[in-house]
Amino acid sequence: MKKLHILGLALVAMFAFAAVAAGSASATEWLVSGAAAPAGSATTSTGSIELEDMTLGASVKCTTTTDEGTVGAGAADTVTKVTFAGCTSPKGCTSVDNVEAIHLPWTTTASGTAPSFKDTISEKGTGGAPGYLIECVSAGLLLDDSCTKATANVEVKNLTSSVEALFNTEEEAKCSLGGEKAGLVHGSEVISATGGLTLALN
Repeated sequence: MKKLHILGLALVAMFAFAAVAAGSASATEWLVSGAAAPAGSATTSTGSIELEDMTLGASVKCTTTTDEGTVGAGAADTVTKVTFAGCTSPKGCTSVDNVEAIHLPWTTTASGTAPSFKDTISEKGTGGAPGYLIECVSAGLLLDDSCTKATANVEVKNLTSSVEALFNTEEEAKCSLGGEKAGLVHGSEVISATGGLTLALN
């Protein structure tokens, strides 16, 4: 019985080790030039997005959106700065005075396996729920509308040497003017490592 007991413990230990090893092998991580990204590896993102308040029937589209942030270590990443340019209103506003990201920096975490990755933006470590502020003129009045969401998921896929983030239109945000589930983000951005290095998720 003693030998069987020892054998049983050995099998339990072996299976536990195998489970830990499998979990470690499948953990999502950022890669810079093919190697695990060191903590705080610098990135930039460029793209075009449209911010919409469905209740108000108003939206603002910016032809150029530029982000700065970091990736690593592991699945961790951040967005530290967002700049909008070329912003106009396809509907609801006659002019756009200002568009800005609020409650930066945003804490984000990648997850999933190829080819289906996602990046989860959360309010952890920020001054509030991540979101955007839009200031535009409608019917002669200046509207200030901020749309935020405590946790939001962005679809992510690997490109040849960079990563594309696709905003999920099912991720509805709470807007200060439009109310619950009024805010939507449309569009995409390409995330690149700085210094000409490649970026990927694994």
